[in-house]
Amino acid sequence: MRPSAVVLLLTASLTLAACGETAPAATPTSAVPGPAPTAMPTRAPVSGGATPSPMPVATLAGGSTPTPISTPAPLPAQTPTPTATPALAPTARPSPTPSGNSVTLFPIADVSLYGESGNLGNGAGEHLFAGFTNQGNERRALVRFDLSSIPADATVTSVRLELTVDRTQAGPLSYGLHRVTTSWSEGVENAGDSEGRGASNPSGATWTRATLTTHWGAPGGDFETNASGSATVDALGTGVSWESAGLVADVQAW
Repeated sequence: MRPSAVVLLLTASLTLAACGETAPAATPTSAVPGPAPTAMPTRAPVSGGATPSPMPVATLAGGSTPTPISTPAPLPAQTPTPTATPALAPTARPSPTPSGNSVTLFPIADVSLYGESGNLGNGAGEHLFAGFTNQGNERRALVRFDLSSIPADATVTSVRLELTVDRTQAGPLSYGLHRVTTSWSEGVENAGDSEGRGASNPSGATWTRATLTTHWGAPGGDFETNASGSATVDALGTGVSWESAGLVADVQAW
C-alpha cells in the first residue's frame, strides 16, 4: 500500500463561542390618565310607563315666587391611579449554528512492522504492508496524522480513512484498524527492491520496539484490542475505506 495513497478525511463541526446580542429592555411606560369622565345623572322611570315628573319646586305662602330646590353639586370625580406597565425582559437570541468543515489529511509518518524479526523496518519506503506472507510471517502497518490544523474545541462528526491496494496475492480479507497506545517513530530506512523483506537495523519502529530506545509492551505493537473499524481489502488497484463511530472517537481523542 502506498503511503501517498493513505488519506484521512475528516468532517468537524466547530463549536463556536456564543456571540448572540442581548436585546435592549423595553422602556417602562405608565398609563397617563385622561380627563375624568362626567357622571350623567339618570332618573328612575316611573311605574306604569308615565312620563317622569319634573324636578319638585317648593311653593311659598302668599303667592310668592317659588324658590327652586337647589340641586346638590356633584362630587368631583376621582382621578384614577396610573398603573405601571412592567418592563419587558430581553428576548434571548440563539447562539450561532456550528459550521461544518471538512479537511483532507495525508500521513506525516508510516512504517511497516515485520513479524519475523525485531530488527527489520521500512520507515522511508514506498509501500506499507499488512497481513501475512506465504511463509506465514505477519505484517502490520502504522500510520500517523497531524491534526493540528483542527481547532482543539472542534467536534468531529465523521471520519473516513482511505487506502489503495497496491499489491496483493490473496482474496478478499477483512482488515481492522486499532488505536495505537504508545508513541512510535518512523525511521529513515528504505528497504528498497520490493520492500517485502524490510531493511536491517532500522532507526524507527520494528516488531519489538516503538522507537530506537523504547520497546513495545508486547511484540507487534501496543494497541487497543477492540478494532475501531474494519473493511474488506480486495483486488489490486481498488480503494478501501473505513468509516465508523470508533474512528470518530479515536480522532476526537487525538
